[in-house]
Amino acid sequence: MIQKIENIPITDVSYPVTRAANLCGFAERGYVEEEYFMYGTANVYGMQDGACGCAGEAVIRFADAPYVNRFLVRRPADISKASGRVAIEILNATSGVDIDRTWVLCKEQMMREGDVYIGITSKPSSLRPLHKADPERYKALYWSNPNPARLPLSIIAESANGGALEQGSEMGLFWDMLTDLHVRIRGGAQFLGGIEPKYVYLIGWSQSCGYIIRYMNTFVNTGRAPQFDGCFVAGGVRRKTPPLNQYEAGSMPGEPGNNIEKASVPYIMMQTESENAAMNNIDALVPDSDDPEFMVRTYEVPGATHDSQYTMLDYFGDRKDEYRIGIILDYPGEEPYPNDYPYEFAFSAAYAQMCRWAEKKIPAIHTPKIPLNLRNENIRDQFGNAVGGWRLPPIEHPACTYFPYCTPINQGGIPGLFGCRHPFEEGKLQEMYGTLAKYEELIAASADKCIEEGTLLARDRQACIDYCVKEAKLFGLE
Repeated sequence: MIQKIENIPITDVSYPVTRAANLCGFAERGYVEEEYFMYGTANVYGMQDGACGCAGEAVIRFADAPYVNRFLVRRPADISKASGRVAIEILNATSGVDIDRTWVLCKEQMMREGDVYIGITSKPSSLRPLHKADPERYKALYWSNPNPARLPLSIIAESANGGALEQGSEMGLFWDMLTDLHVRIRGGAQFLGGIEPKYVYLIGWSQSCGYIIRYMNTFVNTGRAPQFDGCFVAGGVRRKTPPLNQYEAGSMPGEPGNNIEKASVPYIMMQTESENAAMNNIDALVPDSDDPEFMVRTYEVPGATHDSQYTMLDYFGDRKDEYRIGIILDYPGEEPYPNDYPYEFAFSAAYAQMCRWAEKKIPAIHTPKIPLNLRNENIRDQFGNAVGGWRLPPIEHPACTYFPYCTPINQGGIPGLFGCRHPFEEGKLQEMYGTLAKYEELIAASADKCIEEGTLLARDRQACIDYCVKEAKLFGLE
């Protein structure tokens, strides 16, 4: 139960980690960013039968464990410009610090519409970099651990790539935090600045997708938590959904819990080439459905990669905030060109599809999946790009080959998370398109086709054309 919500003042020297106001021009765009601490207590749950996955029923193992967590609010300064939508992102904790990736990919559409964005810290391991970044600002944050048993070192080690678990705190407090924050939002909380919430959506990226699957299956779909109006999950690695508490195992491939079991509200899942068939996701593919109890779309975006130049490098700019907490966001590959496929256009359009489905009852569009060969690898065309999927102009009329992986300079790197792009051989673009002017005409026609199909928003048309022309010019088309 939330006992108090406190607005933490923002100054030139004390400001939120994962702040967006400086990166997104909030002052010019009429948005404000605020940070709040929520003080309360939460239960720690476990599965009644002790099994993995969702086969059993969640029961309370420990009640009323105290915590202080934080969340960010980004909203229109003028409430008359507000859409009435509130999107709650479960901030991604995999890198050890809060990452608001769904915001990064959908922010243009959210701000154009006047949506409220809320990002909530999802793991206690994310508190350490906050304390490091600004000890005075974040000294109140903590998640207690009511379990007197020691956390096995093997579990701590296994969790290293998913946000390390800690003996002194309990990640299982999060489920009640999310429920209680949602209830406050529905009641028109003061931190909304007078904006009336008409629709509340749950969104998340990568590891946070597993959180959404777990939360929806175990809490929302069983009536233990209120229903959202829609879910937008992206870049999901559904290999293993998180456990209810850190002493239990999460669900493994083939076990219950890897898939959403019921979706009585629109549930949209976006996958890049890094995850559509990799990391056991092919074994957890969710088919499209218009059934009132299973309203699901799974979209796969060829050309796109889990991490990209835009989401990891361009968005963060000089990245001084990340440096001060010891997180260096960089391209890890030997190849000279990081993957910069503009999948933010696809994500914005898919987010708009979810909102339309939820609010106007117009089912989201269907797109084909990326076909696979017998080794479960994406099938590629004569240019080396994946076929099928949610196709945008730069993949329909490519100026290079987009790969969802790179060759890590550091041998310990993960090759499947930050892709690269390869230029075509010299003279190939002239042979394919003739001149830059003719290529721009082709891209413009392709963009119009995408707008008609619903895979590109009209307001992103020119930005998409500009990207394609810039890419072709970079690689030698004149």
